[in-house]
Amino acid sequence: MQGLILSLKRKHRHFRGLPDIRGVLRRFGSSIFFSVTLAGGLLCGSIVSGSIGSSTLEKLDLLFTANLPDRIKSGALGAFCAGFASDFLFLAAAFLLGLSLWGVVGLPLLAFFKGFGIGVSAGYLISVYGTKGILFYLVVVLPGVCVFCTALVCELRAAFDIYRRLVSTLLLRSKTSFRGALLYFLKKSLSCLAVALAAAVIDALLWFTFSGVFISAA
Repeated sequence: MQGLILSLKRKHRHFRGLPDIRGVLRRFGSSIFFSVTLAGGLLCGSIVSGSIGSSTLEKLDLLFTANLPDRIKSGALGAFCAGFASDFLFLAAAFLLGLSLWGVVGLPLLAFFKGFGIGVSAGYLISVYGTKGILFYLVVVLPGVCVFCTALVCELRAAFDIYRRLVSTLLLRSKTSFRGALLYFLKKSLSCLAVALAAAVIDALLWFTFSGVFISAA
């Protein structure tokens, strides 16, 4: 009996050493949710990319980065402007949704739509340009995409946090100061915008360095 009690105590200490799942979810739950939503959009976009016409993609090139010939002709500056404009639109939308009482509905849709655009552009480049499309996406497009997606998830999390604080202040009459939370949200948003700017710079540098290799593919 004593041996059984000692064994249970050892197991109890062992389980106490495991990560606190609820603590992890409480701290990173929104980031995980938005990341999974973005990945789901990426999967859906890659699946339906074959059924989307090139004319439609050209109209949505600001979001999907699929009009490869025109992007290559525009050079590094064009890649920077197009990439930063698209990233800014997503960050601005997340910022405004965080300050809206109905914004919580749009935040996951924003993550899904960005992932959908990534999936569509990747699937389209691969289907049209084959192996060179794969290499182009991996070498030129994907690094900047990964950097920006990190910034977007952080912005979505910050927008969700400020939304909860807004609801708590307006509807639940919380006594916690909203001004401090708003200032933190503004600083967080500026940090995410700086990361998006870095992603656009990475895009421009990669386009300037490697896009000429793929001109023949276009």
